[in-house]
Amino acid sequence: MLELGYDQYVTQGGDWGYMITRALGGMYPDSCKASHINFLRPKQPVYGKNLFLALQHSIQPYTEQEKNGLKRTAWFAKKALVSVL
Repeated sequence: MLELGYDQYVTQGGDWGYMITRALGGMYPDSCKASHINFLRPKQPVYGKNLFLALQHSIQPYTEQEKNGLKRTAWFAKKALVSVL
């Protein structure tokens, strides 16, 4: 963006644009004024980072739909993202 003459800009990304948008924001914080992302890879909460949320998730079981969603997310992270990197 700097080479195109834009010294300030905002970014938006989903799918692959998610990673590019995050990278631009991290690499050029003075130029990239805002980032909008619409692709998140959810992970189960862990005790070391999210104590109360992890406790809630260990007590309250996941629904079948949530379990299937987590399996699909794990598959996507393993197959789709790794295969093209």
